[in-house]
Amino acid sequence: MALDGAYHSGLLTQGSIAASRGRATGTDPVHRGMFVRGKLLCGDVPDVPEGLQLDAPDPDPTLTYREQLEEHRSDPVCASCHVLMDPLGFALEHFDGDGRFRADDRGLPIDATGEIVASDVNGFFDGAPELAARLAESDQARACFGEAYLAFQAGRAFDPARDGCSLQALMDRFVAGELSLRELMVGMTQTDAFLYRVADQDTLPVPPLGGTGMEDDDG
Repeated sequence: MALDGAYHSGLLTQGSIAASRGRATGTDPVHRGMFVRGKLLCGDVPDVPEGLQLDAPDPDPTLTYREQLEEHRSDPVCASCHVLMDPLGFALEHFDGDGRFRADDRGLPIDATGEIVASDVNGFFDGAPELAARLAESDQARACFGEAYLAFQAGRAFDPARDGCSLQALMDRFVAGELSLRELMVGMTQTDAFLYRVADQDTLPVPPLGGTGMEDDDG
């Protein structure tokens, strides 16, 4: 089935993405926005202030869920964090808690506009396709993708001190190859992160006292 390009755009609008970050009773702009901020841009999201109440707003049939969340940006305690997340999540308001497209929010018009801040592609967007287009042009998003790919292939967490040079070499090849996944895979095999392993001295086996640990049972 052909999808409407006015609302659908690649990974960001796949049902699995929207559904895994939605609620059984509806959408979840906060967690959807956290996914974009944290997983696609590798951006930091501040911890929840201690003692802060996390209760969802009471349902109001006269308001869209977006309108019910306005308190997040009107309360200074909440706004400092939610301004980084909620507007990104609003881009997916046309997708319900199961990731299915919806034309309205319980009969009310949907506002899928937002603004991306604290990134290298700051600006306003209207809907998921416009947000996806901005992310596709983001060096920050590309580096985040490369970091996640390097960690996956290396089978361990990314270490900036150890893997910085490998990531730079990987991204140079990725960009030079016009963002070809084939070039990304080949480039990974040429990095120090792939070719070498650094043993942590604290985790190496300790030889038995009085010997090297290499003797046989008869020695």
